Amino acid sequence: MARHCHLAFIPAFALLAGCATIHSPDQQHLCGKRPEQHEALAYIRNAINHTSIKDPSSVQIQNIRVGECIRQPNIQGAYSAWIVYFQYNARNSSGEYVGFKDNSINVNLSESLSSAF
Repeated sequence: MARHCHLAFIPAFALLAGCATIHSPDQQHLCGKRPEQHEALAYIRNAINHTSIKDPSSVQIQNIRVGECIRQPNIQGAYSAWIVYFQYNARNSSGEYVGFKDNSINVNLSESLSSAF
């Protein structure tokens, strides 16, 4: 079983450690429904709104891709979610865009947007 761990570059995103990719036909059973593009974008926008980015509404997002189902240990035992990869471009203090950066978040559609982060 391959292990995938991702470091998030937006401060409010969770640091993923000890992750394991789930390779089985019942990924949907473990991780819930696979997010559609518009659902993934809503989770990304919500996560960006909970960061220290000065103008979250101006953040540009591109190349959204729903990846694999992962299982990560947590207080309740384990947490399963889809990894959503994307690139974002934010403005600096001068109001200039700084360039697209890679990032990822965990998405489980069985949870509300507010409880995912």
